[in-house]
Amino acid sequence: MLSILANPILFTFLDRLMPWLKQREPPAEVSMPPEPQELRTTTLKNHAILVGHGRVGSLVADTLKQNGQPVLVIEERQEIVNDLRSRGIEVIAGNANQSGLLEAANVAGARWLISAIPSPFENSNLIEHARAVNPRIEIIARAHSDDEVAHLKKFGADLIIMGEREIARGMAGHILSCIERDNRAAAPTRSGSKQAARDSR
Repeated sequence: MLSILANPILFTFLDRLMPWLKQREPPAEVSMPPEPQELRTTTLKNHAILVGHGRVGSLVADTLKQNGQPVLVIEERQEIVNDLRSRGIEVIAGNANQSGLLEAANVAGARWLISAIPSPFENSNLIEHARAVNPRIEIIARAHSDDEVAHLKKFGADLIIMGEREIARGMAGHILSCIERDNRAAAPTRSGSKQAARDSR
């Protein structure tokens, strides 16, 4: 009974006390956004710039490195950036459409730009920018449809790889190579049969 009677008085007291308590609170600290990191221009020349180090980009990077081709990777995900640096692969952290980033990757002195990111919108902006800086660079991009292929060609891509088409080409190519191998293996047998028929005459 006492607590029931005391509750209204307590809440009234707290309502009057709250404004005073808020005035006594220290001012909240304003968090400042982190300062952008200074982009250092690479010393690489005649290199390949690879944008995106996912499932596609990682395969491209590994193949180029194994064959001695200098490659610089542009990647947003920090954990991948850290891994690449630990493996001695030059990488710039950030989005390729970020101001000044392609210049830091020395797109003007690069031989190839390989865009392995799946977004056609980001790809088109990237391709257009790179082509404006370096008209001689060869630009290779990925696409998922014929419409994307046409879109990226319009912005200056030289070679566009569409995943489904390349898979189909690989499957059909394997079958055709098997047929060609079988025909080569059967050719000596056929020629031997013809010779045996001539000898029997």
